[in-house]
Amino acid sequence: MRRLLTTLAILGAAAPVVLFALQDENGAPAATTHTAHAAGDAPRAVLPPGGSVVLARQSRELAVALAVRPGSPLRLTATVIDGQGGGVNGLDVELIAGKATSGVSKSARSCGRGCYTTTLPLREPTRFAVNITGAGPVHSVAFPLPGQWAPKPGAAFLSRATRAFRALRSVLFVERLSSGLGRTLFTTWKLEAPNKLEYSIRDGAGGIVIGGKRWDRERVGAPWKESTSTVLPQPVSPWGTRVANAYVLRTTPRRVTLSWYDPGVPSWFTGTFDRATARPVELRMTATAHFMQHRYLAFDRGVRIVP
Repeated sequence: MRRLLTTLAILGAAAPVVLFALQDENGAPAATTHTAHAAGDAPRAVLPPGGSVVLARQSRELAVALAVRPGSPLRLTATVIDGQGGGVNGLDVELIAGKATSGVSKSARSCGRGCYTTTLPLREPTRFAVNITGAGPVHSVAFPLPGQWAPKPGAAFLSRATRAFRALRSVLFVERLSSGLGRTLFTTWKLEAPNKLEYSIRDGAGGIVIGGKRWDRERVGAPWKESTSTVLPQPVSPWGTRVANAYVLRTTPRRVTLSWYDPGVPSWFTGTFDRATARPVELRMTATAHFMQHRYLAFDRGVRIVP
């Protein structure tokens, strides 16, 4: 029976451990701990080259990432990862870069496990796309650019956002999480300093962690079951601290949108932040069988977690 995963604790920094709440199709939860490398036995895909702007999307069960190195010509590198975490070889991959009324494309060559690359002679693109055949139905993944090319480095702003998140007293957000193969989970999360968190899955399980204790229930109205837990300092940023290829995709008077990836999992992120406070507004993550979106609702208010 297939299970869906929802992250109960956030990716750590030096030792990336994730505590998952597992819910099967009947809504029964169980608690277990895994490393962030959920598919460690699968042959790992080649990761994006440094100096490239990274973008990623879900295409059914596949995670499709695109790295674009600015310059003339553009260097495009696609990474294709299956539901077990392995890079997918033997595909026919077409890489595309375009403007509003024109574009260029070329078949990509293999550059390693799950890696496909080519160059395209186009300046100031406004959109990219990856077309994939050879993995079942045709996969066509579009990557529109929210801002002007070429993006500026974003590591300094993202470091500021990470510090700002850790300094919060509490956080309230809603998560949409899919494995790409079945049911999608909608979960409300509450994080409270120094070591409290609570989650509630819509029409499903819920859990509370306070220090070294936790309580779980199978559904709303069901009895709580107490157990022990690893102490989980909170709030911890959902994007962790291992950051590579961070670039600012768009800046407005109120918002900053960035993309980056975590090479340890690996996972790809796109996040929009408040420009003044560096607090997150929305966050999207693409990883092995783990396609996640966050919408942040409140900071330092509206959260009280009790046993």
